Amino acid sequence: MPLLVDNIVVDFDNLELIDRLAVTHKELQSVAKFLRIWWDASDAIEVKTSGSTGTPKLISLPKEAMIKSALKTADYFQYKSSDIVLNSLPLDFIAGKMMVVRAIVSKLTLIVVTPTSLPLEGLSEYDFAFVPMTPYQFHKTLMYNRHQLARVQKILLGGGPVTQTIVDQLLDLTPEVYHGYGMTETITHIAVRNLTAGALSYSVLPGITVTTGNQSELIIEGDHLTERIVTTDIAELQGCSEFFWLGRLDNVINTGGIKVLPEVIENKLKPLLPCDCIIIGQEDMELGERVVCILEADSQPPHLLELFETHLDKYQRPKAVFLLPRFLRTETLKIKRKPTLRAALNNY
Repeated sequence: MPLLVDNIVVDFDNLELIDRLAVTHKELQSVAKFLRIWWDASDAIEVKTSGSTGTPKLISLPKEAMIKSALKTADYFQYKSSDIVLNSLPLDFIAGKMMVVRAIVSKLTLIVVTPTSLPLEGLSEYDFAFVPMTPYQFHKTLMYNRHQLARVQKILLGGGPVTQTIVDQLLDLTPEVYHGYGMTETITHIAVRNLTAGALSYSVLPGITVTTGNQSELIIEGDHLTERIVTTDIAELQGCSEFFWLGRLDNVINTGGIKVLPEVIENKLKPLLPCDCIIIGQEDMELGERVVCILEADSQPPHLLELFETHLDKYQRPKAVFLLPRFLRTETLKIKRKPTLRAALNNY
């Protein structure tokens, strides 16, 4: 169960050598910090949430639960001992931490690189069994390092929505590409959809059960979790082991008594736009909230209003469009919706 650093194999419990290597390999500093906690006598680890829907907070996760989660991932993706895997996700958050745990539990060979938009850059000599990426990293890799994807067997996307633009480019790719659903509280993904196979719904991992509440909010129970988790995600169940993700309760726009899901509108618009966009509710005297669109751009694309008329239902059409050169994002590159709206309004 080694780290691979400049073709030097380093055991995960050799903290002295990892500390020495971290002096010249900055990407190992956070690994060394995590391993010191992992190997200590405590039963749990404090992990910071991403902050995509509020202020980041620290929660405590049992180490035993993290091990069980790692075993679920290994069972699903079927990598084996000595396979080479990559982590280019921040070790400050659960996704990066869990890649180290998976490597330890499954005796994988782990390469760690500094988080970057091009995680495979400079690694063309390695064949990877499993690589997690954010959708943003995958999009950039498709643009600039597409040839290196031929040396990857399986890719797991997480941390944000996957656009139709990405899905449309999967047909001629070598790796199988998946999209995970999960959060810090569930110790990363508890469900996965196979994008390569064209899956639209998420299938839960073994030991996971999902139900929905009165507002169609997804409720998760798992044999690695100490309590059931009531999420703010709106879902449509397909039996007890599959679900469609529709959006988030805290993003719902109530416009004149009609509830609108921003994510549904965004999924319609993003394949048609040359830039990123978000749909959000803005306070309105008459409607309560009005639907507005914010574009990550310096200028408005041509024929935008015609696009709204053609592709969106009456209540989905934005009442205003704002421009912002760069959206505000968390450390894990999720868009901060309300701060982005405030920044866009300050632009006018």
